[in-house]
Amino acid sequence: MWSIRRSKLIAALQVLDLVPVKLGIPSSEFIYIRSENGKVKMSVASYIAGEVEVEGKGEWPLKKGFFVDRYSFFPWVFASREIKNKNLFEFTRHKDSLVINHGTRKLELESQSNVKGYGNPKKLFKHKHTSIPVSTVLKEMLMCGKNCAVSDAIVPHLNTVYVTKGKSGSLGMEAYASSDKVYYLGLGNLEEGKIKSAIPFPLFLIGLLNTDGIKKISWVGKYIVLRFEQGIIWQPISEEALKEFPVSDIQLYAKKSKKVPITFVASSRRFTTLMVRLSYYLQAVRRKDWSVRISGKKNKKYISVYSEIPGSHFNEKLSISEKIPDNFKLDWPLDILSPVFEFLSKKTKKLGLVVRVDNRHGISYVRAGAYWLAVTSRQE
Repeated sequence: MWSIRRSKLIAALQVLDLVPVKLGIPSSEFIYIRSENGKVKMSVASYIAGEVEVEGKGEWPLKKGFFVDRYSFFPWVFASREIKNKNLFEFTRHKDSLVINHGTRKLELESQSNVKGYGNPKKLFKHKHTSIPVSTVLKEMLMCGKNCAVSDAIVPHLNTVYVTKGKSGSLGMEAYASSDKVYYLGLGNLEEGKIKSAIPFPLFLIGLLNTDGIKKISWVGKYIVLRFEQGIIWQPISEEALKEFPVSDIQLYAKKSKKVPITFVASSRRFTTLMVRLSYYLQAVRRKDWSVRISGKKNKKYISVYSEIPGSHFNEKLSISEKIPDNFKLDWPLDILSPVFEFLSKKTKKLGLVVRVDNRHGISYVRAGAYWLAVTSRQE
């Protein structure tokens, strides 16, 4: 018999549960459990993969690897969180089945026939790798960039946030993202560690960075690895993103933006909150139809913000710090920018938001603290 504390087993399975089920991929639906060097390892894999290693007491009851039905195993173990007793989970063998006892509860599982496709972390870590801790700055740069990237994997070279080492010293980092209408650049300094090479960071893994228990991020060969106390989650880096991500285009726009005169400066808190509020107004129409018109007249100290849905027109005004140098009018894709402004409304509350409008090239530039955007739109 082999036994393990409830808290340790739940913590390990929570890591594996981060790997999504992918219909048609058996390795995402069955957990591969086996004993290696006195420890029990569990693996699962779809388009990303995970492996955990746990220690218990006693001897693991099975000599061969066992493939456990995820849909039965996970809910049964997780249900113990609602049970007051803290009994150990006890694993035994009965004929060809794996039997798990927990107090008065019992689960008997049959093994699936040999399932393949779980990956091998031992081979993975034969590659050169570097690691950095998961800092607040890194998470914020990546999370904001995720909002600007193309979420559809059908466009793999834009389905990423592209991270490079920065120009502000060894701890500097730059994060880039792009869609067909918005470019993003985030600048920051890591608390420790450093970025040694350009890495297109998968969007799915960015969504996991706020998960409890994550310790560090590793770049291993052509994989990104998230390390937890109980194990690891890894995903391959997109070859298309490595070759085709438009980082040079974004850098060129960022350089050009410095030469464009400032059109207006507003409170970042008030401006971003207004954009978020407008997105609430537009819930009745398809998201791809969300747009906002921002305009201003020469020598005025306010901007006008307008949006509409069939039968309804929304108008608001926002005061700015200085007089507008020239008339401007621009349309922004609020469907893309809404989550960006929601993020900025929380992270740049006490900063000024600077907007530069380049009428000649049909693009506007937004800067709030460490976050920079280039937005293409119809402008007049």
